[in-house]
Parts: sequence; structure tokens; C-alpha cells
Amino acid sequence: MNSRNRPDSEQETTATHGNTTREPAEVWPALLSVEKLANLLGVSKRTVHRYNSGETIPRPVSLGGVPRWRYDEIKAWIAAGCPDRNRWERDTKRGLRNSA
Repeated sequence: MNSRNRPDSEQETTATHGNTTREPAEVWPALLSVEKLANLLGVSKRTVHRYNSGETIPRPVSLGGVPRWRYDEIKAWIAAGCPDRNRWERDTKRGLRNSA
């Protein structure tokens, strides 16, 4: 597994001498905190809590009693069209979570 998860977009810039370089893209952790997940989804931390309580987003793992979401699972969930938790778990048979 690649331990350095990157968002899909990297920005290219052109230096004054015409050389194309890549700016470093933000590195995402394997497990996302509420704050990181909120940033990824473009919503507030409170909205993430509401989505979790309403079973809208995939089920988090608990790390020391604190919820964390698997980056790979969230990316797959987004690619699948953001189905509710029950449909996500049924359709994937929680395959991402069981393959680790």
C-alpha cells in the first residue's frame, strides 16, 4: 500500500526559464480526522458529525475512541457517487475494510 496518499490534482508551474515543475501536492494521511474529512468533502466539521450520525458517510474506525475514516475508502465512496452507508456497505460488502 502506498503510504503517501495524494489528492488527484497536482499543479504544474512554469519557472522563469520555461522549465515545467510540479508543486508538491498535499499529502493525505491513511486515516482522516473529522477536520481532514471535512476539508476533503468541502463541508464543516459539524456537517461531518451530522453525516456520520445520519449514516450518510462510510462507517469510521475508532482509534482511541476517536473516529477516523480510511482515505482509500472515502475516495472510493466519492467515486461511487456518495451512496448512504447502508447501500455502501451492502454494495461493497465492506470489502475495503476487510481487505486490510
